[in-house]
Amino acid sequence: MAAAASSCGFCQRTATPQSNTLFQIRRGYRSSWRDLAFSVEADSNQWTLKVQDHGKNLYSGKRSNPEAAKSAAAEFAIFLLLGAMSRETPESLAARLTWTAYW
Repeated sequence: MAAAASSCGFCQRTATPQSNTLFQIRRGYRSSWRDLAFSVEADSNQWTLKVQDHGKNLYSGKRSNPEAAKSAAAEFAIFLLLGAMSRETPESLAARLTWTAYW
C-alpha cells in the first residue's frame, strides 16, 4: 500500500523543471550636453560609459562606479568641445548635468 500513496495508477510523476537562466536588468543613467549624448550603464562589476554624437559612438570606457563613469564622459566631452585649456572640470560638469535613471 505504501507504493500506492506515492503515485496512483492514473497519474505519472514528472520532475519539476529547474531553470538556471540568468538575466540582468539593465540599469543606468542618460544625459546630454550640447550635441553629445552620454550613457552610463551597469555591466557586471563595472560601469560602461558612452559618449555619442547623433548616434555615432565617439568614446566608450569602463569605470568602477557610476560617479567615475559620469566624470569620464564629461571629461571626454570637455576636451572634445572646449579643448585642454578649458577651466571646466569633469566633476563640475557631471554634477551640473541632469542624469535620468533607467531600469
